[in-house]
Amino acid sequence: VLSQFVCSYAGSNMNVAVTSIAHDLGTDVHGVQIAITLFTLTMAALMIPGSKLTDIWGRKFTFRLGLIIYGLGAVVGALAPGLGVLYLGYSIMEGVGTALLIPPVYILATVNYTATESRARAFGSISAAGGIGAALGPLVGGFLTTAITWRASFILQAFIVLLIIILARRIVDPGIQGAKPK
Repeated sequence: VLSQFVCSYAGSNMNVAVTSIAHDLGTDVHGVQIAITLFTLTMAALMIPGSKLTDIWGRKFTFRLGLIIYGLGAVVGALAPGLGVLYLGYSIMEGVGTALLIPPVYILATVNYTATESRARAFGSISAAGGIGAALGPLVGGFLTTAITWRASFILQAFIVLLIIILARRIVDPGIQGAKPK
């Protein structure tokens, strides 16, 4: 649930900090808008391959790998001295991380909640977290940008990812049943 939250948050929090980021990185608003668009395109373009890799590499491994890449991307984004590094951290690394960690979330929910009602609650919780993340992105991102710096939003994401990695140790993965996909 937290994974869907943080990925949805990442998709919406930058919009309120565009001017601040552009000023801080010595670029224009258009360059920052490209970073936001590249994040979305990277994530969307790699979501299906991320799902296939989940079948090949395993759910927990792919989930953890996605979290690590995403978290490192958040740190790179927070430390970005210029637009190119922001593209690398936010647009590419967080986009790839999202594409790797979101498919296992839904697959793990499907295999761990077999009863219709519990599965519906799991998917409802995941979907609600996505909506809350998207709604809180501009609010929290705007607050952090105004009160501290736009970079604090990336640090917050890195801490949430660290929390998810710690909590993910408890995830039960029954494993792939039948022949392993190729």
